[in-house]
Formats: sequence, C-alpha cells, structure tokens
Amino acid sequence: MTSKTPKTLEELTTLRDSLVVDVEAKQQGIVDAKYAIDFEGTENVSRVMKYVDKNSKWTIKDAALIINLYDNLKLEKSRINSEVSAETEDNSVMLGAIDLNTLYKSLTTVEGTGISSARNFITLLTNVGSQISTAMQAMGDSNKEIQMIHVELAELDSKIEELSAEKVEADEVIE
Repeated sequence: MTSKTPKTLEELTTLRDSLVVDVEAKQQGIVDAKYAIDFEGTENVSRVMKYVDKNSKWTIKDAALIINLYDNLKLEKSRINSEVSAETEDNSVMLGAIDLNTLYKSLTTVEGTGISSARNFITLLTNVGSQISTAMQAMGDSNKEIQMIHVELAELDSKIEELSAEKVEADEVIE
C-alpha cells in the first residue's frame, strides 16, 4: 500500500472489499478470455489434432481436458472452414485458458518415433509454437496481476486483524 497516514479499520475494510471485487472481476476475465492462435491454415489445426489424438499421454486427472481440447479444436476448425473466404484468411483458433494450457502441455510432452515424425512435429511447432508461447505469456501476466492483488489482500487482512484485536483489547479495558 502507498498510504502516507495510517488507515482506520473502516478504510482498510473498504479498500479490502474494493480489491476483492477487482480480483473477482479479473479472475472472471481470465475464465472468459479467448486467446487467438493463428494456425496458418486448417492443415495445421488437423496436424495438432492428430498429435493430440495419437501422441498425448494422459492420466485420469487430465483425460477430460485432452478430450475437451480435441473437441474444441475440431469445432474451431469447422468454424474457420465456414467463415474463411477469399477476402479474409483468418485462421485463428480461439482457445480459452484451460484449452490453451492443455494444448501447451500436450505439445511440450509429445513423444514420437522416427525422423519423419520428428520433422513434421518440428515444422508444426515452427508454424504455431511461438504464438502459443505468446498466448501463454499473456495468460501468465494476467495470473501474476491477480497474484499481486492476493498478496495485497493478505497484507490488508493482517492489518485489519491487527486493528480489530487492538479495538477488542481497548474495549475490554474500558469495561
């Protein structure tokens, strides 16, 4: 906090309530956010879908996430095919935070065999990898901003608790 004078309990509580509303709005913004990744054509979407389908290792914890990613990539591919015309060649796939994170995890943990498969995978990463990394960085920056607000909230909670304890002690002495 950047206050020059000590705040009252009421001022601290009001500030805390304001920060709670702010952090909740920012968290909802992350949930609702869509990150555009230009796949440079539906061929690359198909290739990513193939890698997710054939090469993703999953556990019970993330099976549903991989299925959801695959289904959303399929929907986005269909959307691109229906919307792209000769004038607009926007091949951007719109992914939410969970799908983006699952895609990143899937592509960074892919295992394969053979030179041909390795070349195809490296070509795919060259085409879309930096865009996925950029989107992940944007999401990470948003998360850091929320984390900083949570730190400030923790400090406020501590000060509110301290002031509340002092008030109780003063009330007990008066009685």
